[in-house]
Amino acid sequence: MSRIAASAFDIGTVYMTQNGKRDERLTPYVWKSADFGKTWTSIAANIPVGPVNVIREDPVNKDILYVGTDTGVYVTTDGGKAWQTIGTNLPADTCTTWSSTRATT
Repeated sequence: MSRIAASAFDIGTVYMTQNGKRDERLTPYVWKSADFGKTWTSIAANIPVGPVNVIREDPVNKDILYVGTDTGVYVTTDGGKAWQTIGTNLPADTCTTWSSTRATT
C-alpha cells in the first residue's frame, strides 16, 4: 500500500493506491471502497503501467480524482472510469505527494 485517502464527501468511502515496485509488479493499483473498507473495487481503468504512489480527491467535486505515479500525474472526472494525463507538455517524473486546495475569491 502506498496511500490511503478518506473521502471528504462520503463517510464510508476511502481510496487506496498500491505500489508494486518492491515486488516487481508494475500494474497500476487504485482501489475504492464505499463500505468502510469491507470490499474494494479497482478504479485503475486506463492508467498506464507503473507504480501508483498517491491519490487525492478534488476538494469541490467527488468525481474528480488525481493520482501520482512514477511517470506523471493523471486525473479522472468520472470517479475512475477513465483517466487522462495532466498537461501534455510536462516532463514525465515521479509524483509521490499531492496537495490540493480550494480556490477562494
